[in-house]
Amino acid sequence: MPWPLTVVAAAAAVVAIVALIGGFNDVPVERLPLVEMGETHEGSEILTTVTSVYLTTVNPATGTPAEAGEQFLAVNATLENTSTRPNLWQRDTIRVVVDGAIEPEEQSDSNVEVPGNRGISFLQAGLPTDLVYLWRIKTTDATPGDDVIVGIFDRFRVTNDPVFDDTAYTSPTPVARIVTTIGAQP
Repeated sequence: MPWPLTVVAAAAAVVAIVALIGGFNDVPVERLPLVEMGETHEGSEILTTVTSVYLTTVNPATGTPAEAGEQFLAVNATLENTSTRPNLWQRDTIRVVVDGAIEPEEQSDSNVEVPGNRGISFLQAGLPTDLVYLWRIKTTDATPGDDVIVGIFDRFRVTNDPVFDDTAYTSPTPVARIVTTIGAQP
């Protein structure tokens, strides 16, 4: 077989195998490895430790109250950038699923550094940083004890060429999950 046909056949085989296991970004939740609350997940550039998932009517970092009829679903996590350069990607590291309230593709409304009560633009290399991820939901959409899946996402470097945006990386990819309830402690 001529080499161009061999390359095409090999590429088609890889695509077929990936499709069989759920696609590049459509990995079924039940196939993701389980991580316990408080356990550290080692990603390609970030160590992620989720420490709590809870409901609150006040933003825990700024003290700002939620709008009438709303509350925040908050996920506290510690992230540590294990690379040697600042990392701008922390916002997409955590996502949640709460039946009837938050869909898996919804990003958090904001994430802020808890100490200092200010927004964070990047993670310094080697410096563990406490963050809170917030989703605004109706007060009737979730209560303590409801099931929640916390997804840990990662991205992977596809080129080492110097770039000034995120084109050197893949899209956010789910790599692990925590299955718990709102208000559970590690």
